[in-house]
Amino acid sequence: MKENYLKNFFASKTPKIVLTIIIVIIIAVIVYNFFVAQLQQQVKVSYDNLQKECASQAKKLADETQGATSAIIYNHKSHYSSDLRKCFVLIHGDGVAGTGQSDKLIDLSAGKDVANCESYATAPEMNNCIYNGSTSEYNIDNFKNFIKSYMETK
Repeated sequence: MKENYLKNFFASKTPKIVLTIIIVIIIAVIVYNFFVAQLQQQVKVSYDNLQKECASQAKKLADETQGATSAIIYNHKSHYSSDLRKCFVLIHGDGVAGTGQSDKLIDLSAGKDVANCESYATAPEMNNCIYNGSTSEYNIDNFKNFIKSYMETK
């Protein structure tokens, strides 16, 4: 008797139960998407602000570097790495009249050099690169490969 009552109860209420479940699922999806979209927007704004601040700090450092000498022409590129949560600046210098080149990757967050390569047209025996404090033979291709992970977002 009790089984028939439950059977009849669910049989008569099945459309309402199904409709209620569908409505609950729809509301859950809408609420979830609203919060996820809002969180993604906040992350994007935060990343954009960090990238702008990084660019500003990089420009300031590049201007200071250029102001120190007129024998080398400098340019720079900055990148905020969200993976590493750090700001990096790549400074490239060309010596006037082809006297040499300088390429340096700086971790602005820590205020230290990550990589530094120098080449001298008049003293090639002095050409070298320093990666995280370790000196090696100058090779600009190795330098470019080394800095990729710092200057690109995955």
